[in-house]
This record gives sequence, C-alpha cells and structure tokens, in this order.
Amino acid sequence: DDEQIGRILGKLDEKKLSKDTLVIFLADHGISLGAHGISGKQTMYEEGIRLPLIVRFPRLKRGHAKNSSLTSLIDIFPTICDAAGVPIPKSVEGKSLLGLYEGKGRWDRDRIFASFVSPERHRLNIRCIRTDRYKFVHHLTTDENEFYDLENDPHELTNLAGQKRFARLQNQLA
Repeated sequence: DDEQIGRILGKLDEKKLSKDTLVIFLADHGISLGAHGISGKQTMYEEGIRLPLIVRFPRLKRGHAKNSSLTSLIDIFPTICDAAGVPIPKSVEGKSLLGLYEGKGRWDRDRIFASFVSPERHRLNIRCIRTDRYKFVHHLTTDENEFYDLENDPHELTNLAGQKRFARLQNQLA
C-alpha cells in the first residue's frame, strides 16, 4: 500500500541513495472491483488492463504531471536501460518512459495490445487493440466482438461492434 512505498522511498532518502536510484513500482492488472459486474482480471475493460505505475528518478527534470501517451509493460526494460545509461537493444519493441516523465512530448505509438488466455480454467481467450480513442476486443472462444469509442464512452457502456458507421475502423483494428 501507499505507506509501504513511502517506507521504501524514505529509506532510500535516509541512506542518501535516492539521487541515482530509479524506483519503478507497478502492480498486476486491475481486478475490476465489480465494474461491469466483474470481480476479476478476465476482462479487457479499462479497469482490467490499466496498471498502477509509480516512477521516481530524481535525476529527471520534472515534466508534466499527466501524459496520455499509450504505454505498456514492454516499456519497463528500455526505461531501466535508459536510466542506467545502457543502450536499448534494437530488438526491443518498448520505449523508455523517461522522456515522457520529463515532459518531452508524446510518442508516435498509435496502439497497444492486451490479451488474456485461460482456456481451461475460465474458458477465455481474449485479444484487445487499444488506440487513443478506440478499443476493439475479440473473444476468440465465442467469436464475439466489442468496439468502444473511449472519447464518447469512457466507461465502455455501449458496445458499437457491428454498427455500420464504425465498420471500416473496426475492420482496421480487427
């Protein structure tokens, strides 16, 4: 919890290690806590795919407190490389988060991917593509689709899958 994170950061300060220590604290996917009638991780709703993330690296110049660039767990390794001054291998698809935290603009990443596979226990196999504005979800087990306009429906209450006016965009993401 927050108090324990504070204890770790306080100990780094006390031992004068903060200045050169990158701290990344993240958690597993959200548990939904009843949103959409679900109390588990087996979902591609925002509550299920967003991750809590705390980064502290005193060497960074303070940037904007909020950034809406699409990020992913694949960005953690390049962030650590960047902080350590180690070149990011060309084969790595992720990007360092440090520039975002310094307020150096947005990324050109136009989509991120998520999936959940548990064919035996939950009988689920779900894939998701999320852009800044839209989300397409395909349930491979049932061949059902979900399509949301997150700008106009941030709580994902209206499934637009199959609607003619979104057909072209849905097909691009499928």
